[in-house]
Amino acid sequence: MIKLGSKPWGLTLALLGVALVGCGAAALTASPPLPPLITSSDIPAAVSRGGFLEVGVSVSVPGRLPAELAFQVSWSGIEVQTLSAAQVNCVSGNVSCTTRFRIRPPLNLVPGSYLLSLRVFDRLGQSAAVTATVLLRDP
Repeated sequence: MIKLGSKPWGLTLALLGVALVGCGAAALTASPPLPPLITSSDIPAAVSRGGFLEVGVSVSVPGRLPAELAFQVSWSGIEVQTLSAAQVNCVSGNVSCTTRFRIRPPLNLVPGSYLLSLRVFDRLGQSAAVTATVLLRDP
């Protein structure tokens, strides 16, 4: 038996305090949810002006409840459009989506190489992106 006020008693209280503080901190500190993850993408290397570029992408939302996703496409930093999950045929409320959708390059772009960026956002504003160089050709 440990006597109240003895050295072992103090050590026991100190260890108990450390254990309680550690447990409390873990219980109170919620880790932020992980952002969406692009698991694969298919962006063609070339498209004709006025034509459509068919983009393929697979996205998952790791370790979370179903998400509402939005997709943003830009050409060398020029924002083209933001698309909802429904617009790219992703079922709202699923934790993953594999889809293909068509986009048209902006008509004001001249022929040349552009860095196409496809960014996927969740409802918390977290995002993942994939980029590819796309050659814009005259028809």
